[in-house]
Amino acid sequence: MNLGHGTNLWELESAEERHALTPEMFKLPPLEDRLSLTVGAQAELLFFFRGRDIHGPFVQSERLWVTVREVLPSGYVGELHARPVSTRALDAGEPVWFEPHHVAGIRPPGTPIF
Repeated sequence: MNLGHGTNLWELESAEERHALTPEMFKLPPLEDRLSLTVGAQAELLFFFRGRDIHGPFVQSERLWVTVREVLPSGYVGELHARPVSTRALDAGEPVWFEPHHVAGIRPPGTPIF
């Protein structure tokens, strides 16, 4: 998992690890595709958000899309499409660093954003 922006409010789940646990239920794009994202491609990532309410600490998960803005030797920097429903820890437009193992889905460049 990847701690976000030096905080402990959110992190990314490895889509590869999720797939390994339930391959029949959780499909992944081919590794070659996850390794070769280009600027403008959209990647679906699995976020965990930490919070606390009157019942104590909890973790909420959401699938969110980012648009790849930069390709780095160690991964990608994407721009978050929309604010998560379950938290205000992130907002639309924020940068998110991720690696190929985090990618749960891919849309090619030019695909309309929902």
